[in-house]
Amino acid sequence: MALGLFNTEERLFINGQFFAADASWKTSVFHDAMFVQDGIIEHIGKRNDSFFVELENRDNGPSIVDLEGRMVLPGFIDGHMHLLLLGQSLTKLDLDGCKDLDDIRSRIGKYAREHPQQERILCRGWMHSMTNGLARASMLNDLDPRPIFIDSKDLHSTWCNNAALEELNIWNMPDPVGGTIERDPVTGRPTGLLSEACTQLITWPHLAMVATMEDKLKALDAAVQAYHAAGYTGAIDMAMDENGWAAVQALKYYRPQSTEETLQVLEHHHPSDLGESLPTPKEHHLSSSGEALQAPKYHHPPGSGGRLTIKLAAHWLITPSGTEEERLAQVDRAIQLHKFTKDLDPTEPRVVGIKVICDGVIDACTAALCEPYSTNGANGEPIWTAEMLGPVVQKADAAGLQCALHAIGDAAVRTAIDIIEKYGTPGRRHRIEHLELTRSEDAARLGKLGITASVQPVHSDPAILRAWPKLLGEERLGRAFAYKEFLDGGAVLAIGSDSPTAPYAPIPNLYVATTRKSARDLETNDAPVNEHFKLGLCEAITAGTRGSAYSCFEENRVGNLEAGKRADFVIMDMEFDAAQLLKAKVWQTWSEGEVRYASELAKL
Repeated sequence: MALGLFNTEERLFINGQFFAADASWKTSVFHDAMFVQDGIIEHIGKRNDSFFVELENRDNGPSIVDLEGRMVLPGFIDGHMHLLLLGQSLTKLDLDGCKDLDDIRSRIGKYAREHPQQERILCRGWMHSMTNGLARASMLNDLDPRPIFIDSKDLHSTWCNNAALEELNIWNMPDPVGGTIERDPVTGRPTGLLSEACTQLITWPHLAMVATMEDKLKALDAAVQAYHAAGYTGAIDMAMDENGWAAVQALKYYRPQSTEETLQVLEHHHPSDLGESLPTPKEHHLSSSGEALQAPKYHHPPGSGGRLTIKLAAHWLITPSGTEEERLAQVDRAIQLHKFTKDLDPTEPRVVGIKVICDGVIDACTAALCEPYSTNGANGEPIWTAEMLGPVVQKADAAGLQCALHAIGDAAVRTAIDIIEKYGTPGRRHRIEHLELTRSEDAARLGKLGITASVQPVHSDPAILRAWPKLLGEERLGRAFAYKEFLDGGAVLAIGSDSPTAPYAPIPNLYVATTRKSARDLETNDAPVNEHFKLGLCEAITAGTRGSAYSCFEENRVGNLEAGKRADFVIMDMEFDAAQLLKAKVWQTWSEGEVRYASELAKL
């Protein structure tokens, strides 16, 4: 049939291996043909069934795409990530792989010499273990006179030189609620490390203020393109704020070749012309001087045709402000945005809930534990107490929002479950993020209470857990990353990457989930950590697609390859074998029936 007779809105994909999972998530089924019309999967099954036979015999048939035996998976949905931070991180100096302070200094020094035009030196990927738990400005001051900001890999700390501390005007600033500015015990002056809530209340707002909107748009665009190249068609942003929301709205109208035009169009739309405006709360962050920072107002023209190419659901970050009134005011803002966006098409960014960071991380001994750390005898204090958390969850739940509670240590996990059990409405699909150390009795409560287990297998990579036996002891380490136990207990798993705290590519993430071996360091051959908690490949793929869709009530539109669902899928060169996953390659990524990414070979 001549190409000119094809209906380009209809495509029949043949000779593929189209993945599906049974209701248990344990058994995979493969079809070999799929018909897509106007961005919707109309039929999927065996090519010799009557539907496909009749379709191919039509006079004006669909265009045919021969997949030549390749595997087709549902488009991956990153169940936990940070879109703007990821985009910005792509331009930061990566310290991943540094062994010690000398490596860090050498890498920063070289970067500084090669980038004399930059106002600041922004770095990422530092781990406390690289510098034996120390992070002092004095260790950086002689490298360069410009401000140096170093994000820890987990994004729970920022290491600064004196120039950065000066730019933040932090010398006389008190510790914010839930955060610590490390100080000299004699002089009381900050020494260079800002931890936990300091990142949300001091560092991130400051760097957001000094970044231009054009910088943010370029960062977001780069993040979206990187995600499509990795096989993602959707994502759940887990720390949305005014800064990120304004940039995401602008991204819908952004084109890299016409940034100036885009910004002019947005600036020329006055709020009175746009229907319902979205007033912002009086305060969401602290400025560099410790005063309230007015959140920016940002509006976009409804119905003007812009849209993201990645489906984005967002949880609004609630910071641990000093009073209950201030904390609930942040929830009010999330409620307002939820009402405005909840009925939009999934191609529009939507605020679906709130995010609360209840504790820190194990590597810094700031995750809240039931028993003390083996190294320092401390339990790790929660950032949010149960008394602070209860009213916030209660108000959000009553307004129909989903609550996502970051809880890494077993004490924080128990508190999060207790609060959801007390204040949560059944069926609301509240979720707990990370769940890195859990007690068996609490793991069993997740499924019973309908709590989504939002996990990031990339954090269980043995190459980054080498300090854990010393921090926790071998017995407690045996309870880490109990994913299989969560699933077997009836909890829905949603797999994410937590990018940019970790590599975002979904396939290496699934490799760690299914083997518990390292995808980062293949040469050292670290022993798998808690291999008895590994997932089956079918379970892992489903958790990274249907599970993530379920977690934000989108399973009826996306998440699996089924008639009536959006045509969001990724074509892979891969074997259906966990041990071979690191050899898998993305061939093409499709969303809404359109190609979003094609490998160089696929373009030939």
